[in-house]
Parts: sequence; C-alpha cells; structure tokens
Amino acid sequence: MSVAQWIAQRTSNPWVEGSSPPRHDRGIVSRGIMSRSYKKVPVVNDSQPKSTKARKKIANRKVRNTDDVPNGKAYKKVSESWDIRDFAWFWSWEDAKKEYGENEYLKDKYPTLKEFYRYWLKEAKGK
Repeated sequence: MSVAQWIAQRTSNPWVEGSSPPRHDRGIVSRGIMSRSYKKVPVVNDSQPKSTKARKKIANRKVRNTDDVPNGKAYKKVSESWDIRDFAWFWSWEDAKKEYGENEYLKDKYPTLKEFYRYWLKEAKGK
C-alpha cells in the first residue's frame, strides 16, 4: 500500500450522511496528532528550571528547620517568595523583533528571523 493510498483510506468517511462516527474516531487526537498549548500572555522570567528547583529546595529547608511555624499558611512567611523567582517581564513579538534588530549576539546565534521566532515561541509562549 502506498502512502497516498494510506492517506486516502484514513481520510475517507465510511459513515452514511447524517450519522456520526464512533466516539473513538471523532477527533484528530485518535489519529495521533495533538495540538500544542501556548501561554496567552508572553511572559519570561529570570529563573531556569534547575535554579528554581534549587531555590525551592532551600526555601523548604528553611521551613522544616523553623520551630515556630503554626498550622495553615504561615509557612509562606518563613522565606520570601522572590527568593524563588525574582523577576518576570512581558516580552511581545514586536519587542522581540526590535531586540533582534539591535542585538548582534542574537543575530549571530539565530541567523534567520524564523529561527529567532522559534526561540521566542519556546521562551515566551511555551508552557
């Protein structure tokens, strides 16, 4: 069976007009294609996953070693939340393009605007 025949077989509709397909074959997900999810607002923060994990570990250690923490939400007062993630900023595609035009390092690292766009999607819009 050729690729074209396989595609035609997978995309043809074997059901009669007016009837709905079985539940397992209604969506694209059953064919192995899934959509990616993106953040609604392009936000970048100063912490990388490894450093955030280490910072959380230190904050948890402070809570465990403190004797006078009452029940409830009081553990949040032991260490400051900005010790885990200090700064976050909005980075729109227009701002990113402007920065790409001005920054020689970015032009060297990402020679085309398409490559830089993929980097921006990963950093700012990716979950």
